[in-house]
Amino acid sequence: DSNALSQPGPDPVQDVSFVAGPGIRGVLPMGNRGLFDFWQETGYIYFRDLTSLRNVYNVSRISGSLGGRDFVLHGTGGYRAGQVRPTSELDLPLDQTIVDVGGGLDVAIASAQQLNFLFTQTEFTHDDPAGEEVDISVPNLLDRTTSVATAQFERYLTATASLIAEGSYDVIDYVDDSTQRDGRGYGGVGGVLFSPRGDIQGEARFGYRRLDPEFESQADFSGFVGSADVTFPFGLRFRARGIFRRDTSPSILDNNWFFVETRVGGSVDVYVADRWFLRPGISIGNNSYPLTSTFENEGGEIVTEVVRDDFRIYQLSINYELTEDLVFNVGVNALSRESNLPQFAKDRTVLLIGLATRF
Repeated sequence: DSNALSQPGPDPVQDVSFVAGPGIRGVLPMGNRGLFDFWQETGYIYFRDLTSLRNVYNVSRISGSLGGRDFVLHGTGGYRAGQVRPTSELDLPLDQTIVDVGGGLDVAIASAQQLNFLFTQTEFTHDDPAGEEVDISVPNLLDRTTSVATAQFERYLTATASLIAEGSYDVIDYVDDSTQRDGRGYGGVGGVLFSPRGDIQGEARFGYRRLDPEFESQADFSGFVGSADVTFPFGLRFRARGIFRRDTSPSILDNNWFFVETRVGGSVDVYVADRWFLRPGISIGNNSYPLTSTFENEGGEIVTEVVRDDFRIYQLSINYELTEDLVFNVGVNALSRESNLPQFAKDRTVLLIGLATRF
């Protein structure tokens, strides 16, 4: 990793890291009316030089369902603790803990249609970045609880594709009330879901979202949001993937309680032999902010202006399919980020080697 701490400037910290850990999943049927499912994974993140970043991660999840032909009740709970880079804005390695609980009801209303109701509550807590001098408190700006209620209509088109229409309402409650970041959100999306076992795989959702802050000092948001990640065959030796994302994320910039991330990109798998393929790709994006911020620019002047944040990610990998779902790969990802805020402007190149699975 040419920039392990995502630092600006000409001399970033380089390092080598390694991640590995065992996981186990158990599925217990309860007659023909229910199912109990659990997942446990524990592993280790190793850094050669940045010893303060060495860490253990843990993922635990349980879920259960009970029902019959026309309805299914289900519940889930999860705990995830480990090192992450929380957003494209805050791409620093830090410890994050996520605890979530949820429950829902799926009701069949016809042979090829159903209604899904879901409620989830998620708690996010963070530590400040290790080994990095920051002039903000990440926990004060990002620690929060979100409660989301969702209603979804789903109609099956084929065995591998279905249409959805979804509405949601969420409450965002920050731990530190002094930051004045609490708010409400609601919206709706529609789209198509594709089975991972079909020729076309992935999903595409597009719609509208609104954010209403509780405090007048904060800006609101109203506009288009969406996400898409679809893979499809293109002839006998090509497989194309397209990605798109536009949505709000919590920001660490003074009075901006959110930013809007928009990114678009794609990649192509080019099979050079039966199991060997190359994967070149690119992703282009930007983060936009509703209000101005006061900061020191590259020339050392204190300015008050809207932060500009643009980024590009290039990738190239060589892949070998060990099995249908397990792939060995060697690759490189290169990030180029340009911003009028000096702390955001940076380059990062990561050489990768490992195993990947798709499901």
